[in-house]
Amino acid sequence: TSREREASMISRKDKGRLASPAPAELNSPGCLRRVADIKANPLTHKVNSYYNDDTVRTELQKYHGSKCVYCETDTSAGASFRVDHFRPKKHIKELPEDKHYGYYWLAYEWTNLLQSCEACNGKKSNHFPLSDEKTRVTHTIPIPDTIAESYTHPELAELSNENRLLLHPEIDNVEGYLVFKNDGSVIPTDDDEKKLLRRFDPHADFG
Repeated sequence: TSREREASMISRKDKGRLASPAPAELNSPGCLRRVADIKANPLTHKVNSYYNDDTVRTELQKYHGSKCVYCETDTSAGASFRVDHFRPKKHIKELPEDKHYGYYWLAYEWTNLLQSCEACNGKKSNHFPLSDEKTRVTHTIPIPDTIAESYTHPELAELSNENRLLLHPEIDNVEGYLVFKNDGSVIPTDDDEKKLLRRFDPHADFG
């Protein structure tokens, strides 16, 4: 129905956030020092809460409204709001810890942050499955500052070359894979998406 189609649209003002300037806190001297440290010491660095600053949350809300970008839960109705790292900042659950340190260099990266409800943030956790592991950007690839953008912006190579299975709500045509029903349920329309969602919820019933 038209109401279901309307409900299926991810509630954001536009897809321009990825080209927007980062909130001031992420460009502060303190945060930039943390970025340099995590690149130099990915195994010992303790991630600071700069990415979770109120200025970051406020800016995300300008684009995402009051809803979780993954499930459309309205955070203004009482759901807890989290700042989610689309690509996990710590080790990837699909791989042994010594095989990938996580996308640590994206821990404070504006284009890697999304507004999520507590439930989706917890379910997604450090999962980031790919259909082809050979395409994964790893810690063994040098990340020189001169080409840093190509390793941080999700629409540019190197990251865009990853064969990821998780939909990015600001990049992908989410409505081509998922239908958001009026009762709050989310129904995948693609068999691969059903398999992926069952990784997070083995007992999911898609009707």
